[in-house]
Amino acid sequence: MKIAIYYNLEKGGALNSIIESIKFLRKYNKIDVYCFQKNISKKLVNNFFIYNFKKTNNIFQDLFQIIFELKKINKNIAQDIDKNNYDLVLIHPCLLTQSPYILRFLKNEKNIYFFQEPKREFYEQTSFDYWSIKKIITRLIRLPIKYIDKKNCKSAKNIISNSIFTANNLLKNYKKSSTIIYPGLKPITPKKITIKNNKKILSVGLFSKLKGHDFSIEQLNNIVNKITILGRETNESQKIFNLAKQNNISLNIAKTENNKEKDNYYKNYSIYLANNQSEPFGITTLESTSNNCLVLGKNEGGTPEIIKNGINGYLYSDVYEAKKILKQILSQKELTFYQINTIDWKYTTNKILEYYNRHINHD
Repeated sequence: MKIAIYYNLEKGGALNSIIESIKFLRKYNKIDVYCFQKNISKKLVNNFFIYNFKKTNNIFQDLFQIIFELKKINKNIAQDIDKNNYDLVLIHPCLLTQSPYILRFLKNEKNIYFFQEPKREFYEQTSFDYWSIKKIITRLIRLPIKYIDKKNCKSAKNIISNSIFTANNLLKNYKKSSTIIYPGLKPITPKKITIKNNKKILSVGLFSKLKGHDFSIEQLNNIVNKITILGRETNESQKIFNLAKQNNISLNIAKTENNKEKDNYYKNYSIYLANNQSEPFGITTLESTSNNCLVLGKNEGGTPEIIKNGINGYLYSDVYEAKKILKQILSQKELTFYQINTIDWKYTTNKILEYYNRHINHD
């Protein structure tokens, strides 16, 4: 089968999902990638088609580029894909518009759009200074992007969502239905796990409000004084550093180069905090529980679809409850829980191909 893959993403969980799926798809299929930067190994695919798009740092130029230049490039990509008569086109999100323009222009109807989340800046408080005058004005200037995203998404015919939470968001905000396939998650027969409680606490994700590090710091206050955060710094990092200092929490900032290094981090910690704000689907949460970490997380977003309270982790609704559970966990010498799912990208890829054969491939 000839498969085309489109994406406009930077390094992170979404791009890793594409890479892991390609590893299994390439065994029996020809894979061509259409993108804006070569951040996937050339060894994994048959052909790379790179399209030049230089993003500016000026908000007005940025908006102009998104409305006109990005649209034109996506139209050209759609035409190039159509010329090659692919058996399947896999369309992933765009970091600029969320739902990409290509959904409007692609004539090849054998395509699947992987919807991961709405353009969150327009639907929820995504930064610490979200209600500042500067941020409000910025959102007003960027408002056309919200409607571009919605229009693009409404052009999608076959949509896969990464969780029930995401599917509900899609239906609510875009009036589109979808099929749910969890990325990388395979349910397994419950397996009892007992680990030594070294009382070391880990969290993973960018230094931003969305990743919930502020909640974690408040949760740790007056209980423990150290947490390791595995993630890149952002323009919101200073806010988190200040919160940690105010709460007498020492932050150990860690970085990794690959998934193997990340797995080793999980294995060296007994407690993982999944306090992400309405996380659509937590790849890192799945990774942590698959590496025998006990997960403590907020009962919101897609987290409750990975973590079942009292089975493979604990869920809570507020900081008071979160602190109470953390104290209880830290008092134990050993931690016993069940592993109920594992990471299996072959399983996910087969689910995607099953969807294709059931809903798209009618030849």
